[in-house]
Amino acid sequence: MPATAPYDIVYAAMLMAKTRLNDAINTLTPVGGQLLDNAQAFTQQIMNTAWRRMLSFLSERNYSRLFPELLISSLPVAATNDPALEVSLTWTGYFDGLNQFSTPVLPQDLITPAKLWERASGQTPPGGLYEMDRVFNGLPPIPKQFRNFVWEWRDDGIYMPGASGATDLKIRYAAYLPDFLDNSPTANTPWFQQPIPIMRCLDPLSCYACHEIAKGRKDLDAAVFLQDAEAAAMLVVNRDSAQPRAILKPSEYGKMRDQYTPGGPPPPKV
Repeated sequence: MPATAPYDIVYAAMLMAKTRLNDAINTLTPVGGQLLDNAQAFTQQIMNTAWRRMLSFLSERNYSRLFPELLISSLPVAATNDPALEVSLTWTGYFDGLNQFSTPVLPQDLITPAKLWERASGQTPPGGLYEMDRVFNGLPPIPKQFRNFVWEWRDDGIYMPGASGATDLKIRYAAYLPDFLDNSPTANTPWFQQPIPIMRCLDPLSCYACHEIAKGRKDLDAAVFLQDAEAAAMLVVNRDSAQPRAILKPSEYGKMRDQYTPGGPPPPKV
């Protein structure tokens, strides 16, 4: 049997939320029991709304599971040397300044790019890929060079000056994880039996679900559920090994050769 990731399933989060809402026992009142029964039409929407709220909270705190990286190879050469014309990469294709192509495209799970690197296509520079500079309020109208150097995110696309040769682009980006759907292309099980692809997150997800229900009923404990959800989500963030943890004082970084390599003692004065 192939190994599988030890994720909890959505139904487990529903059961935890039902218990927190005192909904584990059926009652005769319409607003009492069975608020989160998987047969209810609104339950799936409640769980997906709670899921999205939890992901937004984690993404805003740079949770690494939501920041993948991808290498896009062979972006076409700019079709014109006119500095006023730019190239762009979107979810639907690539524009070389004059022509629209169906490929390459942005990752379909991308929300917004965070960092970009580039290189001449197929080559490995001595220092690795070159980090690109992000600009705001418009790209500078610079002549076309062997690579793009700068980029801007606008109109749901990555805009660049265009390069005189084909380039490879590496993107680190904020991503979303799919909703829990019966017709999901990556799952062949009912939505409530699907895995939650973040480790040990039943606590925050169930609290977010409780908040959605309590808020809709104007319950006084809605704010408490939200506070509990965010506190539990912070525990997920805090155990993320990719989160920065300072080990040096700021003054120590000034003694380093670069941001990765600690330096030795300063040279003796002559």
